[in-house]
Amino acid sequence: MKVTNQNAMASSYPALRGALGFCLGGPVVLLLMLAKGTPQGPLLPILGFFVPGLIGPLLLAPFLGGWWRTVRTSMGFGFGSLFAGLSFILMLFEVPAKVAWIPCLALGFGLVGAVGGAFMALGWPVFFGSAAGFAIGGAAGAVALVTVQATISRFLLHSLGSTRWSGSLDTVDFISFGITGILLPYVVGGALLGRTLAAHRALKGTND
Repeated sequence: MKVTNQNAMASSYPALRGALGFCLGGPVVLLLMLAKGTPQGPLLPILGFFVPGLIGPLLLAPFLGGWWRTVRTSMGFGFGSLFAGLSFILMLFEVPAKVAWIPCLALGFGLVGAVGGAFMALGWPVFFGSAAGFAIGGAAGAVALVTVQATISRFLLHSLGSTRWSGSLDTVDFISFGITGILLPYVVGGALLGRTLAAHRALKGTND
């Protein structure tokens, strides 16, 4: 029975589940980023980051050991994601040096993983794995913003600037910015969290 359970867990694609789960709420953040010019200012985009954190752990429920811990973990990652929203807004409006975006997003998303890991209460290895995984995701997103997204912007400006599509240039550029700076950190962090939880469950099953 133990071998069967381990095989079933192994076939559940924990990394894919984690990546997809945290990615699902990303479009909500992108939509709310469009509201940054409203009287509420950046408040709505920051609060929007709660959604990916809330949804993400739901797809990892088989690795969390019950629905109560899953709900608790969702709340932890939801509140933790507010740090990511704050760091992203600060990065956009208060940190002009792009190289500083890397520690900024790494710290912001690292706090996402740390708060979520604390709410999981599955031990120090899972806590540190969660914090490190999302910090890596944040750093990866920042590196993509500094390098890949800048190249995309130049390409769009060159290819669309003198065409009838020039009016949509800002929107397309914004979407590419959001994909690299918001979705990518959640995808990487969620995938690494899924692997961490799968390893924890496998180790727990071996010791039982």
